[in-house]
Formats: sequence, structure tokens, C-alpha cells
Amino acid sequence: MSNKNRPVLTPPIQRATIPYFLTRVLAKQGVKRFHRLTTVENFNKLPKERNPIIFVSNHQNGMMDPMIISGLIKPQLHWLTRSDVFWNPLVRKILYAYNQMPIYRQRDRFSNIRERNDIIWDCCIERLDLCAALSLFPEGNHNPQKTIRDMKRGLSDLLSLAVKKHSDLKRLKIIPLGLEYEDYPGYRRRLSLR
Repeated sequence: MSNKNRPVLTPPIQRATIPYFLTRVLAKQGVKRFHRLTTVENFNKLPKERNPIIFVSNHQNGMMDPMIISGLIKPQLHWLTRSDVFWNPLVRKILYAYNQMPIYRQRDRFSNIRERNDIIWDCCIERLDLCAALSLFPEGNHNPQKTIRDMKRGLSDLLSLAVKKHSDLKRLKIIPLGLEYEDYPGYRRRLSLR
């Protein structure tokens, strides 16, 4: 199916889901068994869960980074995930159950990419208005090198729209996270999250 025939996806507005709640414990245990957590700093300084929060982090290891962050941070996190994984209806239901939302990238070659992402931004803003916690990788992709890369403009677009549409979202907190792997494909290697 060509991209122009793909449906426009509208994720549900939700703050928390039961599947996420039930599997968070498994994710946390998996992280602790696969990695040696040497540093988990400043988690006592996180704002109360009932505030809208956006966590932003570096992105070194594709699927593992969201699992680590989701397993170690208490509130349910809402993620922006590349849109191509949502085309299968069954996979889409599963991803929605885990607070995933599709994001459309330039390389997806949609003619109406701006309109599609505006729907997703509106969904993000509605979830933030419910005091949900979003988590983003503003670099836009993952890279195993330990470098700081340029950020894509999605975060700034989201913040601008959020404050315009809901002045109450000025209380929104942005919290930077830093993930550092000693050797990310290696078993029981050191991991720190700050």
C-alpha cells in the first residue's frame, strides 16, 4: 500500500492503561537483570506525578532505551514512535495499549505530513492536559556513539502548540535524562540514568 493510501491515525486520549501498569514490573526486572545499574540519580527530585511532564533523553539503543526509561520512571510514559509500525491493526492496538503514538517523519514521504503530525500534537497536548508524562528522544533516531547530536524540531513544535492551545500547560515541566551504556550490546554491562 502506498503512503498516500494510508489512513490518518488518531490515537486515543488516555493518561494510563492497565497493560502498561502490569508489564512495567517486568520491564524493570528485565533492565535490572540485563544491566548493572551503577547510577540512577536525582529521581527523588522529580515533580509530583500529577503535573504534565516531558522527559527528553539521548537515544543510543533503539528499543532498549524506552524499556529502560519506562521501567525505571514511575509514571506511565507516553512515547512518539515512528509511524510505519502502526500500519498493522493488531500491532496498532498493542502500541496504543502501551501509550505509543505515531509520529510521521520526512523520510515517510507523506504529502500531508504536517496535517498528520498536527493530529498527533493535539493528542499529545490533550494527554499532557490530563497530566500525563511524555517521553521523547529529540534527536529523532538512535546512534550507538556517545555524542550529543542535533535535535529535531518536534519538541519545540510541541511546546509552542501546547502553550498556545492550553495556557494552563505553562506549568509543564521538561526534564532532561541522560542514558549512558558502558557497552550497550553486552550482557551485565554498566548502565547509568541521570
